[in-house]
Amino acid sequence: MRRPVTVAVVLVCGVLLARSAASAPVSLAVPLDIQLGWMLRVALATAAVAWVPGLLTVLAWHPRREFDLLECAGLGLAVGFGLNQLITIGAIAFHWSPAVSIVLLTVWCAVNAVRAHQRRTRVVVPGEQVVLIAVLAVLAVYLYASGSRYDNMEDRIHVAISERLAHLPAPSLRNIYYAPDVVYTYPFPGTHYLVALIARVGGMPAIFAYAKLRPFWCVAALLLLHGCVRYLLDHVRAATAATLVDRKSTRLNSSHT
Repeated sequence: MRRPVTVAVVLVCGVLLARSAASAPVSLAVPLDIQLGWMLRVALATAAVAWVPGLLTVLAWHPRREFDLLECAGLGLAVGFGLNQLITIGAIAFHWSPAVSIVLLTVWCAVNAVRAHQRRTRVVVPGEQVVLIAVLAVLAVYLYASGSRYDNMEDRIHVAISERLAHLPAPSLRNIYYAPDVVYTYPFPGTHYLVALIARVGGMPAIFAYAKLRPFWCVAALLLLHGCVRYLLDHVRAATAATLVDRKSTRLNSSHT
């Protein structure tokens, strides 16, 4: 997969981000009254917020000029989580709205896309990774269908905070919690803000995003595990084996991943 393909993906995600920031309804050219439409909606919104910014940062600034797909995906997620945490801190500390965060992400993506295109970094798909990618895809579909439960108080608190972060025009330490003037245990909740931005970009309630992001958390955990084992042992097959046998991240009978 060469650079023009990545740039095309970035442009699509940038359109989603810009339209959401302008409070315009998101249109994905697929019927949203069917499960496939909603699955694509969640997937595109998640990629635009959680993965593309980090991916472009890696492609633009990493000294290497070639990556394989799983390596690139894992590094993009790791950097994306870091960028999201910085934006979370900024939004709560300086009281800016989710629309401002989306605009910042869009600008960041545009700047890094230009630099990545100039460097012409290549992303390749080795044959030995095809099986693992297929397993992750099937697992993601299954976990999307099963979703995450929100039938206890802790889950409902998470949903409430994500919903507030998605709509508060000026979030602060004292208004993101559902109870007035109570400072939340985690003053800068990055995962909650990530769910909130995905909900805004996808034009969906935070409770729906919370339930349907289960495959993202699982696949992200497996990709990061794959990357850690690979770099620690310098062995691709060992990393693939560790990913395939990891049962903790793929708890199919649990409400959390």
